Amino acid sequence: MEIMTKITKITKELGIATLIVMHDLSMAIRFCDGFLMLKDGFLFARADRGVLDPDSIRKVYEVEVSVCEAYGIPVVVPLPD
Repeated sequence: MEIMTKITKITKELGIATLIVMHDLSMAIRFCDGFLMLKDGFLFARADRGVLDPDSIRKVYEVEVSVCEAYGIPVVVPLPD
């Protein structure tokens, strides 16, 4: 959280773009504005945080999830099999 908060602050202060690679979708949806989703080494989707919906996540990661909010913060929750 601390690192992502600092990166976000610096990015906004300097007016630059920052590229971050991560697999923590809850962290990504909380801090990032745009997304590139890759599947099997190819571009699956390029969009804003709306692309992190249960259907896209299932197609890319092959896992069922729910995207909900906790305290006004979007959270990706893996569902049991």
